[in-house]
Amino acid sequence: MIKNYSSRLKHIGIAGLAQGVIERGINLVLYFLFRFDYWHVGAAYHLKPYKKQVVDIVNSISPDVVVEVGCGLGDILSRTSARNKVGIDLDLNVIKAAKFIHRKIYFICGSLNRLDDVVFESNIFDIDILVMRNWLHNVEFNEIKKSIHDLQSKVSVKYLLIDVINADVNGYKYKHTLNECKHLGNVVNIIRSNDNVRNFVLIHLDSTIRNK
Repeated sequence: MIKNYSSRLKHIGIAGLAQGVIERGINLVLYFLFRFDYWHVGAAYHLKPYKKQVVDIVNSISPDVVVEVGCGLGDILSRTSARNKVGIDLDLNVIKAAKFIHRKIYFICGSLNRLDDVVFESNIFDIDILVMRNWLHNVEFNEIKKSIHDLQSKVSVKYLLIDVINADVNGYKYKHTLNECKHLGNVVNIIRSNDNVRNFVLIHLDSTIRNK
């Protein structure tokens, strides 16, 4: 554990490391209270420097409405500048924990294959940016495209932020490509993550996908 922390110092610094260790301790307490998947314990915001990159990308478009699919404990969503925030996660227990921590954010349990119904249930009809990161490598691209298509049939979505695993990184089921991303809309920015595992891809969604 100490070795893993020391390798992150160049990105987070000693102060960030200290904050991350404290956050990890808090997450451990939450784990015992809510019994969500244990991996969330070690995914503390300050111990995962790429999370700040996600926040910075989201805030760069000055959104009013942000929806994050796979929000976990809400540590990214809570740091965005949006006035309206919706967090969606498959794990009901982690949603319960996120609601306990962040009382002003709307959290709901849901999955990718019924994303349109879940978002519609939250009474959100215009999304400035939809964030989906760190789990898409478990999902085939056509399923991702279909879910976004179904969502856009009910809700207006301006931007999509996803991560694409680098081709030279092993251990991932799917490695979606930038060419696939272009089928969703106009790729406006590509940012290499500081963990050297992925690229973040900001896409201006093609409104015509609703008619395809």
